[in-house]
Amino acid sequence: MDGLHKRFVISNVVGTFLHEMAHMLISDYDIPIFGREEDACDEFQNYYLLIDEGDRDFYGKNFENFRKVSHEIVTDNADYYFYTRMLEYDSNENPFGYHPMTVSRFFHAISIIYGADNNYFIKYLESRSISLEAAKEGQNKYYTIRMNWEKIRNENINKGYDGKFSIVYNKTKKFEKYKNLIENSEILNHELFTGNFYFPLKKDIKIIFDEEDDTGLPAYCAPKERKIFISYNYMSYFDKLYSEYNLGHKHEEKKRN
Repeated sequence: MDGLHKRFVISNVVGTFLHEMAHMLISDYDIPIFGREEDACDEFQNYYLLIDEGDRDFYGKNFENFRKVSHEIVTDNADYYFYTRMLEYDSNENPFGYHPMTVSRFFHAISIIYGADNNYFIKYLESRSISLEAAKEGQNKYYTIRMNWEKIRNENINKGYDGKFSIVYNKTKKFEKYKNLIENSEILNHELFTGNFYFPLKKDIKIIFDEEDDTGLPAYCAPKERKIFISYNYMSYFDKLYSEYNLGHKHEEKKRN
């Protein structure tokens, strides 16, 4: 894997972690959800990664570096949906399932990204043939989402919560390269994430990497067990998705043109 390929896999591990953390926070803080919880978790994932000009004083000298890291991750997360759609891997999706449709998740993410900083992301939006006029329709979405999550943080920041994260990378022969990739990257220990998580943890949380367990789920949050599970199998899918689109699909497009 080249650098961008590795980054895509790692970025989507981070996105998965943040999505599952939203489930944990919703449970811990007893947040009422009036729509679909999966939508709220997608919104949290994008909100958490978007650092705008208003954050410059908060991050100080780390602002530019942290913004670069987080915004690379958020565009890789959006590309997860983009690649899935372009490769038609979503053709058998259940419209009545727990998660929204892939195409909806992509455009929902795009509207949040646009609202956060359309100038910063303009090259990405153009590379994905996004109509900027259409994207403007959702430009207030980011600030509404940010305001709601900031309010939740402020309501819980002084409650004395002092939970900590721990990360376990279980051994695997079949997916050893993915274990090594995510463990050696140390991305989850970054100050943006578990190194200094923005929201207080009610109790300790264990993040476990392993092969898929009996649930058959690629990743999940178990609030009662205080764990977030992310499978190496899921990382292998991120790898496949990037390869199929960038090494296969795009090559076929060039041949047709």
